Amino acid sequence: MAHEMIPSPNPEYFTHEFVVNESALDHNHHVNNVVFIQWIQDYSILHADTCGSTAVTEATGCTWMIFNHHVEYKAQAFLGDRLKLTTWVSDYARASCKRRCRFERLSDGKVVLESETIWAFIDTKRGRLTAIPENVKLLFQTK
Repeated sequence: MAHEMIPSPNPEYFTHEFVVNESALDHNHHVNNVVFIQWIQDYSILHADTCGSTAVTEATGCTWMIFNHHVEYKAQAFLGDRLKLTTWVSDYARASCKRRCRFERLSDGKVVLESETIWAFIDTKRGRLTAIPENVKLLFQTK
């Protein structure tokens, strides 16, 4: 899937604030790396649900699947930290998009994690890549 990515002209930024709870911690008493990966996926899906993309994607007989993740851990997050997640679709190829996520600790403004995930647009009947319709792309842009 080595298609050239084209920047999204007006990406819609989705934000969500939450407090780190004990179930997110590992034996080192900071947020477990696997938890961050789960949050990346969960909040990406919440963004898609919120902007209407999930419903339109399913109506076209398609789904999104993760092709790869690149995660950069910049600081640790601990129990009780209030984090702000920001996610947006930054670039598109014919049948995939690049979604970025940033987690910021609100008490000091420190960026805790940044990620890039390539999501593939899949025809569910054929199980193959298919072109992303323009109406789906537009849902991830500011109105």
